[in-house]
Amino acid sequence: MEPRPESNRDRFQDSSSALFQRATALIVFPRRWLRNGLAATTIGLAGLGGGWFYLNRQATNPNTTTSNVPPLSVSTLVVPPQAIVRTQVITGTVEPIDAVTTISRYAGQVISLPVKIGDRVKAGQVLAKIAVRKPSEQSQQPSESISQAVSSVNVAQSALDRAVASENQISTQLDRVQFQQQQAQAQYRDAVAQKQSVQSELNNARSTQQRRVMLQRAGAIGQSSLYEINTQVTTLKSRLQKSAEEIVQAQADIAQSNDRVKYLQAAQTQARTLITKFTKIVSQAQAKPTTAAKPTEIATSQEGIVSAPFNGVVTQTFTQVGAIASTGQSIVTVENTSRQHFSVDLPTSAQSQITPGSLVKISFEGIPAAIQGKVERVMPTANPNSRSFNAKIALSPTTSLRSGMFGKLTIETAVLQKTNIPTTALISRDRTPGVYVVGGDRHALFRQVNTGTTQNGRVEIVSGLSAGDRVVTSNLDRLKEGQLVNLSN
Repeated sequence: MEPRPESNRDRFQDSSSALFQRATALIVFPRRWLRNGLAATTIGLAGLGGGWFYLNRQATNPNTTTSNVPPLSVSTLVVPPQAIVRTQVITGTVEPIDAVTTISRYAGQVISLPVKIGDRVKAGQVLAKIAVRKPSEQSQQPSESISQAVSSVNVAQSALDRAVASENQISTQLDRVQFQQQQAQAQYRDAVAQKQSVQSELNNARSTQQRRVMLQRAGAIGQSSLYEINTQVTTLKSRLQKSAEEIVQAQADIAQSNDRVKYLQAAQTQARTLITKFTKIVSQAQAKPTTAAKPTEIATSQEGIVSAPFNGVVTQTFTQVGAIASTGQSIVTVENTSRQHFSVDLPTSAQSQITPGSLVKISFEGIPAAIQGKVERVMPTANPNSRSFNAKIALSPTTSLRSGMFGKLTIETAVLQKTNIPTTALISRDRTPGVYVVGGDRHALFRQVNTGTTQNGRVEIVSGLSAGDRVVTSNLDRLKEGQLVNLSN
């Protein structure tokens, strides 16, 4: 049978089949290449992930990091406990031990007053001269009448002057005490507000602490996160206790100032009553008619001379040249500035800290260094108005103190144990302060701490360290986490 001639259709099918096979071959090879490329990519990524995991594990595992690092020689110190003293401040006044107001022994006219307030005088120096009047026998009775009238006026005027001076002094002290009272009240309000703020922070921190404890138990967070919130709670508790102590101190200051204000107000009322009384007496004495008598003799003997009893400073004068001084009238007050004491009213809570013979330090405004004093005596009974115990403290001789100056006596009320370390032992990791602590296995581990005040090259550790911990103090820049160390000291 003869073969059938190839038609155009057959030729088209053969061409289509050949094209399909070529296309298939072209498609198959790229798929193989693609499959091989994806496998290679997968292997490469797996290798990178394993390398990253290995390196990360090496970085986070201190034992792995320092396994091949030789031991490092370092200096350390064992954290010692340090006493932190809580104090109470009490205000008082400087008073002279020797203060004398000289008087006239006889009635007469003041003809000389060579001193003024602030002058320094020596023992025996003339303070005033008084001409003692001696009338004739014929005018003895009228002269005595005149002398009695003048004496009454002078005595009343002298009493009035003293009452006015006392009222002025009391008013000055009252203004100062009222200012201190306002300061104490402001400090109390600030302390209460601070305590409320710290209490709110502590409540929030405790809530966070409870959540983190649960998360840490579930393995959701690490130990460092829990340690951080525990440290924060400890710090807030310490701040809360300090705020409570400040409130107690402010309350004591308020109570003391309130008692002082009541006492001074009562004294001021009494002084004003005396002023009114003596004003009337002076007016009545001046209104009495007298018959003038001429003196027949002026004495120039020592009877009319008023002299200084000791070395000191003139602090007050009660008359002037030309005035008539009566018998017993005050002339000049002299104080011995080299012998002074500090008068302070102690609250009941501070009485046990201040005993006769104990040494104390008192600070004064305008005087840079505190002045040492020795307790002379403490009143055995309390003041019925202020419920306080007055104490007298002898002060070291100094030319800086003046009678009437206010000072502050600081009393220790409590002693707390705190820790501190050299500032050079402190390091920072991610802006977090901490130290390297060496354990019993001689590995150095970083420990986070909370710091307080820094003074004299040492920093207070509020939390994070305990007495007896061994802290690294040298080679901190070369030390690695978990590294084995040799103790050079």
